[in-house]
Amino acid sequence: MKVIFLITFFFVSTVHAKVLVSVQHEVSAPVLKDIAKNIVEAKERPSDEMAMMAIYPIFDGNGKRSPFTLKCPPFHPNGHGEGCTLFVPVVNSVGVGSGTVKIEKKISERPLKLAMAKIEKLMSSEDPNAVEEWDHKQIGDPFSSSSNAGSHISCTSEGIRPDKKWRCLVSVSETLK
Repeated sequence: MKVIFLITFFFVSTVHAKVLVSVQHEVSAPVLKDIAKNIVEAKERPSDEMAMMAIYPIFDGNGKRSPFTLKCPPFHPNGHGEGCTLFVPVVNSVGVGSGTVKIEKKISERPLKLAMAKIEKLMSSEDPNAVEEWDHKQIGDPFSSSSNAGSHISCTSEGIRPDKKWRCLVSVSETLK
């Protein structure tokens, strides 16, 4: 049983000219679960145990380290400051230099929980043509500098019920200054 996610990040630069950069990553369900688990565990720790930023490696279902890294800030009791930053290594496709760049995307526990709940619902469905779609008005830290950040998730069955294979397309967009 395997769930594959395609996470697409769209960034628009307004420094000199508008540049659209599209990067796709395949993320398996175990990786997403590991991200969610680390965020939940970070929130459950007493604030005095997290005086500094905590860094979590992410592992896949086989126990191998993924290219993603999660950083979580101290969580305030009243909820302020929630939101972990997911560091995604990507190939520089802008044409400026080469190698790897880091894209920082703030995420929170709620969107991950919603995604996993929807996917689990799909996997238990008996309809081979089932489709689930949902939108997040905003994904990430409530104090995000971007007012138009958003995401859309669409999951469809690949029609192989015995293996319960599902494909989910996760689109996240944000305009950066």
